[in-house]
Amino acid sequence: PVGETPEYGRYLASSTCVECHGRSLEGGTHPDPSGPPVPGLSHTSQWSFEEFATALRTGKVPGGRTVKTQFMPIRFFGHLTDSELRALRAYIATLQPGAPPTTAR
Repeated sequence: PVGETPEYGRYLASSTCVECHGRSLEGGTHPDPSGPPVPGLSHTSQWSFEEFATALRTGKVPGGRTVKTQFMPIRFFGHLTDSELRALRAYIATLQPGAPPTTAR
């Protein structure tokens, strides 16, 4: 069901994030051979909601770095509602930090 829940966030992640970040959002090799290594996402649960939303909507992550928009679909994430981003963040908060990256997609 739609809601600000980890379950709905998992659904959103399964249709948006897993292609690059892996099934468990643990990161690994980018599916585009010219792309940079893909980070895991568990650390983003430490960001405030505002930092998380800003990162997904603008590409600016805490600390001032900007992700490369040719590899991160910022234009897509800019259309997610606050409620959808809260659900996604709730799911990411359930992930085990430091899980070893895999390259299987």
